[in-house]
Amino acid sequence: MEADKDNVHIEIGLQYNDAYSESVFSFANNINTVDGGTHLSGFRTSLTRTINSAGQQMGLFKDVKEISLETTSAKALWR
Repeated sequence: MEADKDNVHIEIGLQYNDAYSESVFSFANNINTVDGGTHLSGFRTSLTRTINSAGQQMGLFKDVKEISLETTSAKALWR
């Protein structure tokens, strides 16, 4: 996905797999940030929030009250 907003260009690529290991390549200003950083943790937090919101709107959590994934629990979704 690509987007431009307020003169800022953003590109995001995701690929699902069912392996136990993950390969994350994050970049800031065309520099590979091998240790991740706040932009990667923020992205993961936003992804978790989006999954929670979609799950609640679609009624996937209807059997359990006030359930939500935490970032560490949702990590399995991006492994």
